[in-house]
Amino acid sequence: MCENGGMDSRVLQSGGILRGLLLALAAASIVLMPSPGESSSLAGWHETLTTVIVPAIAPIIFVVLLMDVIMYSATSTGSDKTPWQKTVLALEGVAGMFILLRWLPFVLSAN
Repeated sequence: MCENGGMDSRVLQSGGILRGLLLALAAASIVLMPSPGESSSLAGWHETLTTVIVPAIAPIIFVVLLMDVIMYSATSTGSDKTPWQKTVLALEGVAGMFILLRWLPFVLSAN
């Protein structure tokens, strides 16, 4: 926290909070993935979350992860990146690959 009671501007500039939230959403979409072939259900909040909401949001999270990696790589040079930023970008790339691999059976069975 800063002296004026607000958040430190370095945290906001680095995007640490938003990237952390994005990684948390990616992990949640991987964990809450429904079984392939499972029909959508509105019976309860858990069934609605796993069979309706998560399948709709997972592709959006995947695209936002990859866009963040691409935009950050395009706007910064190699010497600008700190080891922490390189780690976060690597985590985003790995999370994107996990989402792709976990949701691939759904994409292949959608014919």
